[in-house]
Amino acid sequence: MAELIGKIKNSNQKGFSTLEMLIAFAVLITTIVAAISVVFGNQSISADSQTNDEALYLAQQQLEDARALKANSSYDFIATSIPASVSFPYTKQLIVPDPPISDCLKQVISQVRWPMGNRQLKVETSTLLSNPQKVIDLGFDCNTVPPGPEDWKKPQDNLSTSDKIPGEGISIDADNKVVFLGSTISDAKNSEDFFVIDSADNQRVALKTGPLCKRLTGSDPDCGINALSTIKNDDSYYTFVAYSSKSQQLQVIKTTTDFVNSSVVAKATLYLVDRAGSYPQGVSIFYLKNRIYIATKETGGPEFHVFNVSNPEDPKEIAYKEINHNVNSIYVKEQNIGGVIKPIAYLALSATSDSAPELSVLDADAPDNPGVPVELPDPISSFNAAGKNQYGTSVYGLGNKLFLGRERGTSNPDLYVLDIKAPTVSPLPLLGSKVLGLNPNKKVSAIRATGNLVFLGTTDSNNPFSVWSIANLPAISLWNVCNVNFSAEVNGIDFDGGWIYAVVGQNGPFYIIKPTGATCPG
Repeated sequence: MAELIGKIKNSNQKGFSTLEMLIAFAVLITTIVAAISVVFGNQSISADSQTNDEALYLAQQQLEDARALKANSSYDFIATSIPASVSFPYTKQLIVPDPPISDCLKQVISQVRWPMGNRQLKVETSTLLSNPQKVIDLGFDCNTVPPGPEDWKKPQDNLSTSDKIPGEGISIDADNKVVFLGSTISDAKNSEDFFVIDSADNQRVALKTGPLCKRLTGSDPDCGINALSTIKNDDSYYTFVAYSSKSQQLQVIKTTTDFVNSSVVAKATLYLVDRAGSYPQGVSIFYLKNRIYIATKETGGPEFHVFNVSNPEDPKEIAYKEINHNVNSIYVKEQNIGGVIKPIAYLALSATSDSAPELSVLDADAPDNPGVPVELPDPISSFNAAGKNQYGTSVYGLGNKLFLGRERGTSNPDLYVLDIKAPTVSPLPLLGSKVLGLNPNKKVSAIRATGNLVFLGTTDSNNPFSVWSIANLPAISLWNVCNVNFSAEVNGIDFDGGWIYAVVGQNGPFYIIKPTGATCPG
């Protein structure tokens, strides 16, 4: 019996050992599987991380190539997005948003995409590319401050100065927070019509006392500045003025950068314009690359004129063109025409019939010193919006887009966005439009833009300033959620240093509008 019991005991011990071995083996397998899973998981994480690093390196390298391209060739060489290229498993693309931030500053986005299982991954990096030459071409008058993602949702307007501007404030140009203002004078008083204000400390630092011309008789036009454009040249500012004069429509005011002196240094008469005819006064002006483009309302003789102002104190007319309409606003851009870079002028016109265009496009290229001004060729393109007697009143361009403002109509849009990549295409392709809801007999008086935001000044005192998004061109939408309403007609705006400067109507001050800070009512 003892022997039997001993055998049974030994048999049970063997059974327990086998069970223990099975349990231990299961635990070992579980541990191995867990360890393998962890190792494979680490390998996956490591692979993802390595792929991310490679993609980021490719994106950064693509940006460096873009910088080198810009440095070694041309800023405009990187004018548009570059088609995607594949370097397995990566797809690379360089994206240049249009419109850019300004004529001298653009954002460039480097994007790299790659598949990972069922996922599509990407990395993006971006930089800003500036163009010092364009800054010079624009007379150092170019915004270099990109807007933030929420900027201009709640713009805040600030009364810039308690001083009233005599007459009616018509035109404004800002350069690094130095503001140049022009007004018209409706009487024969020896009133001021040109002002220089340092908006950084809200002080009027210089002014031209007395009008540039005086009313000779009761039937003479009002004296004053209808439009102006200012450039910086060495130690001086030069302000080119479209003046309300019958015979000296272009005038040049020199202001020293220390703001001690301000004086008229040049006057010029528009070629072939009949001073006894209707509306011979200068009404619109634009500066680009040592050229002044100045125009009149419809008059006896040519309405559009080009001056060589490489020496600002000795302007010389080099070209002209009869338009047979009021030229209410001018924008000029250098563009490639048949392989040649030329200045292309976009003119906002009075449209007195259904067939008359609100916008005309001219090849404004002319010799530097032709001796006698040459006649420019006929328009190379145009745009005719629906409706008549809704004049084109303002025009502004940025990148490959042109913005045209009009007088308020019954149901037709007041704002148009046109494609100007190919300026010889006629009519210019329409990208989008918007009915702004202006009151009768009101107009879009001024336009500026940065990126996908468009700033509008209008003569509707109930809606003098607004910001619009063109991110979705078929459905242009109001961007600002706070109204900017200083109950005055806006005659001119400028965008400088990330701020909007607005000049308002009769005996009014001017306003600085900043991108943030307002508290919306309610």
